[in-house]
Amino acid sequence: MKIFTNLPAFKDFKNQLTDHSIGLVPTMGNLHAGHISLIKRANDENDLVVLSLFVNPTQFNNPHDYQNYPKTIEADLAKAKEAGVDMVLMPTEQEMYPDDYQYRIHSEANIGKVMEGTARLGHFEGMMTIVLKLLLLCQANRAYFSEKDYQQLALIKGITKAFLIDTTIVACPVIRLQSGLPLSSRNSRFTPTQLQKAEKFALLSRSYQDISKLKASLLQDDIQIDYIEEHFGRRYLAVHVEGVRLIDNFPLKDIITS
Repeated sequence: MKIFTNLPAFKDFKNQLTDHSIGLVPTMGNLHAGHISLIKRANDENDLVVLSLFVNPTQFNNPHDYQNYPKTIEADLAKAKEAGVDMVLMPTEQEMYPDDYQYRIHSEANIGKVMEGTARLGHFEGMMTIVLKLLLLCQANRAYFSEKDYQQLALIKGITKAFLIDTTIVACPVIRLQSGLPLSSRNSRFTPTQLQKAEKFALLSRSYQDISKLKASLLQDDIQIDYIEEHFGRRYLAVHVEGVRLIDNFPLKDIITS
């Protein structure tokens, strides 16, 4: 496994790979089983896999959230090697933003104007900007993203089409705990007791057809709500459990009521 901490070295090596298909897995590190599932699929469908490890500051609308994002580089590299990653890209912030973020991607797509688009102002601009840069840098045949961030996935597909990027965006299923809680790097911030509360959120989110009743039940358990909305046959949720923000989404057909 080759590790690149600067872009020129990565570009030089990448330019030699003319006869290999490449799968890109963009991450912000703190790898878990969800990330590993993306890497494994990329391995199945490509000759080589590139994993990016970059905590992107421009997609955090909350500085406290950025500062507290878990950074586990050594563990991430060990997991990446075990999962069969061929190249790890770990660029510096200065390399990725030589313009000091004066140039960025903005979308007028409706999918970006609701839910996360209003709850986290500026988040999608930062996300789309960094993803476009990674797509241009890697020029991969395929790039792999989880459906957990469903709005993000839709916007990435949109910018790929709009900017004529040849990379195919591959949507991958959400990896969940047995309780239904989606795996997330933020889960590592929970104590065991707090994790039980987060898992209760996952259970409740599928237990009510009626959103108003769901909200009342969550608030009763001291789970703060950013939004719960339904669009295009899916339910989208964003909540705060013990100060940790969680998002989820799933098809309405998955709602189970007793």
